[in-house]
Order: sequence, then structure tokens, then C-alpha cells
Amino acid sequence: MTQVHRVVNPAYKSEYVEDANLDESELEKLYPLNVDEAWYWYKQGSYEGRGQILIRRGQQYMIHDLSHCSCYGPLDHLYEFIGKVLKELIESVSKDAYENELKCLFDMALKAEKEDK
Repeated sequence: MTQVHRVVNPAYKSEYVEDANLDESELEKLYPLNVDEAWYWYKQGSYEGRGQILIRRGQQYMIHDLSHCSCYGPLDHLYEFIGKVLKELIESVSKDAYENELKCLFDMALKAEKEDK
């Protein structure tokens, strides 16, 4: 069973979207990937959504951009799991993406890793 955690991202601000939950029909798209745990932040507007999800399977992690227009949903283009160890993944993202979109997710994953040890 996949554990899913919604995280508030204080760094991302927009007047066009508001904090929102991913609904169950979206989260079900994680099941075929055999995901163990996921952390996400998501904001939704009238015709679009914005967010990021950090997915863990075993000791491997992957980021998926949840941004979309009204034509499709936040997880519609998530087809396969391509993971990296967390440290490698953190080092692979730009400073801007880390600070504005991913830090809150990486912090939660790092905290979970420490608690598991």
C-alpha cells in the first residue's frame, strides 16, 4: 500500500491557483508503479494545476511535475518509475527548482530516511 503525504510548499506563490489535494482517481495512477511512498504539493486553478511529487520505491526516488492544463490531469503523463538515490536526485536539480518547488519534498523524504535508520 502506497503512503501518500500532502505537503504545503511555502515557497511557491501564485494568485491563480490554490492549495488542493490530489483526488483518489489521480493517486490510483501510482499503483502500477509499485510506489512505496510519495510526498506532493499541488495547487489548482480554474483550468490548470501546478505542483511536484516525489515518489519512493525502495531506496530509489523520482520527481514528477504535476503541472497541467485542463486537457489532462496531474499524473496522466506518469508512465514509468526511473529512480535515483535521494542524494543523487537532489544534486541533479537546479538551485531554482530546489528552492522554489522541491525543498519541502526533499526535506520530508530526508526526515523519513533518518527515522527509518
